[in-house]
Parts: sequence; C-alpha cells; structure tokens
Amino acid sequence: RNTVRPAPRQRGMTRSTPDLVESLAIVQRLAIRLSGCFDVTSIGDHVVRILTDELGLRSCSIMLVDSTGERIVNLSGASPTRSKTARRSFRLGEGVAGTAALCGKTIRVDDTLDDLRFLKGAGPIRSLLCFPLFSGGRVIGVLNLSHPEPGFFSIEHESVFSILATMVGHLLMFSRLQGELSDFNRSLEAKVEENTR
Repeated sequence: RNTVRPAPRQRGMTRSTPDLVESLAIVQRLAIRLSGCFDVTSIGDHVVRILTDELGLRSCSIMLVDSTGERIVNLSGASPTRSKTARRSFRLGEGVAGTAALCGKTIRVDDTLDDLRFLKGAGPIRSLLCFPLFSGGRVIGVLNLSHPEPGFFSIEHESVFSILATMVGHLLMFSRLQGELSDFNRSLEAKVEENTR
C-alpha cells in the first residue's frame, strides 16, 4: 500500500502564512474589538496592533488623506522604527501606499526588490500588501501591511483583508463625522449660552 507522507517542516522556517480560516478569525476578532470604538486614533491603533501581532508583520500602518487631498499622512503605525513611521507621509501617487490611494486599488508586492514603486529606507521589508480605505465611494486612506519574507502575502490575504479594509474605512469616516458633529454641537451650545447671557 502506497502512503503519501507530508513533506517534513524545514528548520528555521518563519511563521507560516495564515490560511483562510485563520485570516477570517483575525477579522472577526478585530470586528469584536472595534465594536463601540468611535475614536479615529483608537480604531487605527487597534487594527495596527492586532494585525501586527497576529500576522507577525514587520510593520503595519494606517494612513489617511489629509485636508488638502494631496497627501496621505500616518494615523497609526507599529514597527521597530515607530518614531519614523509616526511622521511618515506621501504625496498621492508616491510609493506603493500613495499609488494605492491615487488608483483606489489594492497593491500586492511579492518582493520589494523587484518593484520600483517601493521607497527604500523602511527596514528589511520584502512583501507588501496595501489596501485603499473607502468611504462613500472615495478613498480616505490606506492600510499597509509588510513582512520581511518575500511572497508572504497570498490571494487569500487580499480577499479576506479587503473586507477588513472596507469595514475600517467606514468606521473611520463614521468616527470623523461623529467628532465633527460633537464639535458643532459644542460650538452651538456655546453660542446659545452667550446669546442667553
């Protein structure tokens, strides 16, 4: 009787790529964690922290389109060079993140050494997955995932985490609107109080 044995696990292999079920479980955990969270920065920090820990990423960040509509600026980020990540910004169309924001399409880079859009200087990053964040049909930012191993991200990652990117985009825009509404109400209350006096 012929029996096919699974290939032995190689020594020194990095953490294996999560399968579809694991990836969906990560999205579910994030959805639970984000329920009731309406602060833009807190939403960004939760997403970044969970994805970085669960996927063993080199770095992860959320960048939002600024008020000029010409740049994306880092909202939340986790990496060994956190201070550099926190100040990072790109023009729309610049680098992988800026290109994803400009085109409104997910970009997967299997090896950054072969992609001219990748801007060097972010540490040993070899794989990139960048999702545009949409709200109301327009791009409001990007979600960046990176890993030091070439070819780390799969088509399953694209499919599953695009659902997450959609959810995050809507949550961020809702939070922004909530913040603007709160500011407007405070301003209105102050004017009413002043007129009453």
